[in-house]
Amino acid sequence: MTALETPPDENSSGPLGPERWGTPTEFTAFYEDYLDTVYRDTGATNSTVTGRQRLAESIINEMRERDVKTVLDCGAGTGFPALDIAAVAPGKNFVIHCTDSDKPMLDILAEKVRDTYGPEHGVTLESLAPNIRFKPRLSIGERMQLDWAQLDQVEGHYDYVMCRGNSLVYATTWAGGDDVASLDEVKELLHQIARRVKRGGYLHVDAPRSLKNRETEYTQKTSRDGRTTVWEEVSTETDYRRWRLSFKSPSGLTKFKRFSTLMTIDDVSMALKEMGFTNTDPMELKHERPGFGVIIAKKRC
Repeated sequence: MTALETPPDENSSGPLGPERWGTPTEFTAFYEDYLDTVYRDTGATNSTVTGRQRLAESIINEMRERDVKTVLDCGAGTGFPALDIAAVAPGKNFVIHCTDSDKPMLDILAEKVRDTYGPEHGVTLESLAPNIRFKPRLSIGERMQLDWAQLDQVEGHYDYVMCRGNSLVYATTWAGGDDVASLDEVKELLHQIARRVKRGGYLHVDAPRSLKNRETEYTQKTSRDGRTTVWEEVSTETDYRRWRLSFKSPSGLTKFKRFSTLMTIDDVSMALKEMGFTNTDPMELKHERPGFGVIIAKKRC
């Protein structure tokens, strides 16, 4: 693993007002606004349908084409897009389970199930939690809070396993970790994820197409509260990829850093080929963010 720089403790004041480094807890709280802002770019003329909803529909279409019935989202985070997919489960015969290693993210997922989706959509926390082998008395939260190395505890195999949202490259650092995993370590975790795919089933993963430096300013895009503006910048150093994220609100500028493995979608493709998967070429998934390649690989029967 590679040791990382740490953000400076001091705060300052810039042309946009007070500037400060945010905490991991604040990052989680801001994350839904980030998704709303970034995926708004993928929306079209119908303002009542968000970019997030359009991407969920694209994934559902991919599942329909493959006659998928059971789904595991092993990087579910705050529930996007798993909850959108789960909401159509009664009519489309999807059973979807969610896991993630980050409890604050799962807490937001649980809040969204209670407040937004709920039983009228056929979605409950109980329906989203997988069964854990030999541990039937675990709570719902314990059954959902699993890292990828613990997925062998999940009972059964799935038609379709998702690990999207650029999760793979943040294998050890999404919650503000101190070390970036090596490419070999991430590949081993990918192998653990792949084990949950049934023979003839599919693994949906994504990763950056390139390690070239990139900066995006969403200067005209605001979050759902109409107030927060988002900037993001990606750069590559010798041993890691750095993502800088800034949220401008009326109270000033809150900045975050996250560090990830130097891994592209081509690296993922090669790893899946070595595992015996087919259909490992990156594809364009409609309404997914530009700059990210998607693979929906098939496990040999």
